[in-house]
This record gives sequence, structure tokens and C-alpha cells, in this order.
Amino acid sequence: MSIETKKLFEIFEVIGSESDRNGAFKDLTKNPSTLMLVTDDDLIFTFKFIRVESNYLFMTPVEEPRKISATETVFLIFSISSGQYAMKGPVKYAANGDVAFELHTELRRLQRRKNFRVNSEKVTTLKLNIVGLNENKKPINLKVTDISAGGISVLVPATLSAIFKTGQEIDCNIIFPEKSVSDLKGIIRHIGTMGEAFRWGIEFKLSNEQMQSMLGLSLRIHRESLLIING
Repeated sequence: MSIETKKLFEIFEVIGSESDRNGAFKDLTKNPSTLMLVTDDDLIFTFKFIRVESNYLFMTPVEEPRKISATETVFLIFSISSGQYAMKGPVKYAANGDVAFELHTELRRLQRRKNFRVNSEKVTTLKLNIVGLNENKKPINLKVTDISAGGISVLVPATLSAIFKTGQEIDCNIIFPEKSVSDLKGIIRHIGTMGEAFRWGIEFKLSNEQMQSMLGLSLRIHRESLLIING
């Protein structure tokens, strides 16, 4: 696993209390979310939660991943109401193909929000593409300042922002070389000034498949940010 991916997790808060750990898994059991596994070679796979039993978390793949070695250390990431969490450890396979992740290792809280927010100002290759706004119906690309699975903030020229208002719906795509997300429906929740431009806060209306894509994209963007910061 790359140094950048390890750093992504090692700087975050460790949940040392047994009651806090148990509470996190109880919340996940009550309100299951999409799970992600990050492998040694920095591949990201999504899984559906099944249950927690005998110090193992059981899940089934949403997409068909390559076989993960029993000796390989992977990171498990999940979101609940109190934040987004990560653990690292080995996995095992059940006879039916389900995956079991051992829960003996430490639990880390990445952020105290359900949808992990990433500052993307330094990632110049990430753009929000708003569909069909100009007279030629060509897409308009906007700089992204932060991104999460649930929404995005972008910088908008004053001439463009003037024709929009809070609460307006837009059609858009997120463009990133490694993983783009298409056909998104967004609602402008906030419009504020930032220098000579405007800053929009956009909330997405996502299908389950799009939510999985956005979770993976947020993690990739955070990793890219660490690569830039660390040279």
C-alpha cells in the first residue's frame, strides 16, 4: 500500500473507548451504509453490509473485486451518523463468496461528518461540468474547492452566477482523470462571494450506484491531495 494511502488514515483520531467502538458498529448495523475496501495496490472496492458477528464484519461485494489475499492488509471505510470511520486488517472469505473483516484492530474516525469532505483546491484536474448553459449548449467546467459523497463546492464567474439562485436544480458531471461521475442531479444550496468570483454549495440527489462512485472519488481526491502536498 502506498505511503500516501497509509498517511490518509494514520493522521486521524483513534477511537479508544470500547463503548464508542461498540456504538459505531451498532449504528452501522441499524443503518447500514456502503462499505469500501482499499487494497495494498490502492484499488478501491465497494461492499454491502450484512452483519457484525463474533468480532467479524460480514459484507458482500457490490462489484466483483479481484481476490484479496488472506495475508494482505486492507483498509475498511464506512460512514454512519457520527462520522466516517476506517480500520485496517485482514479479510477472510466465506464459502458463498461473502467477505469477513476482522474487528480486533483500532478504529479511526476520519471526520465527524457522515460524508467525508475533502479540500480539493490543489487538485487542478478535478472539475465540475455543468451541462448546456451557454448559447452553444457546450458544457461549462468549474473549479472544485471541496467535495464529499453528498455534495460539492465550486468557484463560479460572476457573469454565470448572476443567472442562478439558491434552490435551483442543475445537471452536471464530475470530471477527474481516474474516475468521473456522470449524469448527476444537483441543487444549489448556497451562493456566497469569494474574491471576484462566487462560491456555490451544491447538494447532490444520488442513486445508490452514484453514491458508491462518489465515496470512491472522494477517497481518490484526498489521496491526490496528499501526493501534491508531500511533493
